[in-house]
Amino acid sequence: MKAMIYERYGDTDVLQTKALDIPVVDKNQILIKVRATTVSSADVRMRKADPWAVRLFNGIFTPKKQVLGTEFSGEIAAIGESVTQFNTGDCVFGGTGTEMGAHAEYLLLEESAAVTHMPSSLTFEQAASIPFGATASWYFLHHRISTRPKLRILINGAGGALGSYGIQIAVNKGMEVTAVCQLAKKALVQSLGAHDVWDYTERAVEDRSGEFDILYDTVGNLKYSACKHLLTNDGVWLAASGGLTDFYRMLTTRIWGRRKVVCGLAIETKSDMNQIKTLIETDKLNPVIDSIFEFDKLVEAHRRVEEGRKAGSVVVKL
Repeated sequence: MKAMIYERYGDTDVLQTKALDIPVVDKNQILIKVRATTVSSADVRMRKADPWAVRLFNGIFTPKKQVLGTEFSGEIAAIGESVTQFNTGDCVFGGTGTEMGAHAEYLLLEESAAVTHMPSSLTFEQAASIPFGATASWYFLHHRISTRPKLRILINGAGGALGSYGIQIAVNKGMEVTAVCQLAKKALVQSLGAHDVWDYTERAVEDRSGEFDILYDTVGNLKYSACKHLLTNDGVWLAASGGLTDFYRMLTTRIWGRRKVVCGLAIETKSDMNQIKTLIETDKLNPVIDSIFEFDKLVEAHRRVEEGRKAGSVVVKL
């Protein structure tokens, strides 16, 4: 099978196409013929080993997991003898988490992985654009904090993959959303349900005033110390791209202070994928696609993500 691999950390020139063996299913596994995938911010961070902590679980000097790709859609090509939830030919979508591997023609997963049947209303490209951003935002806005209607939330990076699905999830929970993004994305985030829009090129977030119950930083370019004045006394700072500083803040704010920091690795589960599927089927969550690339243009898709101007997900079709 054809796959895009990287054998060392670095810029896009480390990416190369290579022929790999098609995996063979074990009794509890499913083999997926990948029809579409994406290049996400996680793929870029893994490729560049940025932050450096990436090396702690993916290899200090060279990457252990050499095929990137965090989300996918496709068809079941083969199933193990003990598999009961899927049949050959089923259309599915899901996320691979830290295992990566979706930038290949075939993907081997456990039946218990974060994969579920694809809504019939979606194309493969649309379905692949959803899992990473939607499950990450669901993890932070549903599992990590308590929410209620009328809460005021500020979403930084509202036009990206996490942000665009974060807006929709927050709106579905009855929150009032203020979106931080480029002016060019204003119409998009408003169409997703944002109540107000801040153009960060006009005025920096840390220089603004406001009072929010939640600040959801999907990018990781805001400093807690510079922006905590935007939170209520009981407000929560959600750091989706949290680094070591955010982890330190999370530990210290648990003991001192009232404005808590929450960060950590967003864990994808089958249960959450089924919840996301329900939101799609009830028209409460819609795909947001920036662009679509052919598989042989995957390097260009990486560059598009690194530009920092994408609106939604960058999709790659196979």
